[in-house]
Amino acid sequence: MKFDKDILKKYSKGLCTHEERALVEKWFEENDFNTFSDDEVNNTISSLDKRFYKTFHTPIRNIQRWKWLSAVAVLLIGFGVFLYNKESLDLSNTNHIVKAPTSSNARIVLNNNTEISIDDIQLGDTVAADGYYITKLEDGSLKYLQRSNSDIVVFNTLITKPGGSAKITLSDGTKLWANANSIIEYPITFQDNFREVRMTGEAYFEVAHVANNNNNNNKVPFFVRTDQHTVQVHGTKFNVNTYSKFEAALLEGKISIAKPSRMGEMALLADAIYMNTSEIFVDGMVKKSTNITSKIDWVNGYFDFTGLSLQEIAVKLSNWYDVDVKFGKGVREIIFYGEINRTKSLNQVLDLLSEVEHIKYTIEGKNILIESK
Repeated sequence: MKFDKDILKKYSKGLCTHEERALVEKWFEENDFNTFSDDEVNNTISSLDKRFYKTFHTPIRNIQRWKWLSAVAVLLIGFGVFLYNKESLDLSNTNHIVKAPTSSNARIVLNNNTEISIDDIQLGDTVAADGYYITKLEDGSLKYLQRSNSDIVVFNTLITKPGGSAKITLSDGTKLWANANSIIEYPITFQDNFREVRMTGEAYFEVAHVANNNNNNNKVPFFVRTDQHTVQVHGTKFNVNTYSKFEAALLEGKISIAKPSRMGEMALLADAIYMNTSEIFVDGMVKKSTNITSKIDWVNGYFDFTGLSLQEIAVKLSNWYDVDVKFGKGVREIIFYGEINRTKSLNQVLDLLSEVEHIKYTIEGKNILIESK
């Protein structure tokens, strides 16, 4: 296959079109790299912005060709390209492949406790419930439509299992994405002057602006309630994560964080901490982020390991692949950098991690042990 090397430069900068990106990845799968000289390979590697490397990185010197391929694989992990030296692959782990989920692994619990698997709703299908419809759009998301007027607030619950994810458009136009191991409780139709949802796990929100009928100068408030904190929305796009501790990441607009509050509590939050775009609230403090989009890597279909310890990475892997990760001595605090597509198998992810650090792993059923080599 003939290949324009300028495309590779665009690829390394994330500037490729969808078609160009597909071409690059196909080229890496098919090409034996004989068309590149040693200097060209090294220059390509150094230009890829070190997408994946050790914290204490050692420059590559006089490496053999198969090691070049391994290095390119490491540096291109952010784009999901998986190249490796077959001779160096640990074959002890290939007899049990943990594949990435291929279904939504999510269900809706209706107000009458009827449960509906999202996978059972086909694209374009509409489910009729008591006073409302649920339809599945072409992008796989669910949308609620009211078919009768009622003053009674009716709640549904979205539940995602390990390896699950779902997207819902609420009655006011607000869009929410639920990550694996999450529970989101939300009304079918919001009240005219008040909106709220309750959640555990992880969810990303793009909240619609709705004018208050009683005061056109104000917007209808929107609250996200968790066991640890309540988020009041003054802007649009933010992520809430409660897996191990409460964390809120604001991508656009403004939000405020306060102590937990009860469902239905309409008063503005007292003693709230206000956040601006590209800020993160964690451990009771607000800090600026230079990589705020890493907090919604899962929404965009990839893992972002940038600056994360192996223990933090394990949380992502456990939720997605439904496994229990344990560590040997001295490995859980190792820091990694890079990105990889969530459609890769767990084995592929761990193989890539093993390429850049002296770690090894064993898989026994749902139990993963990572330790030093």
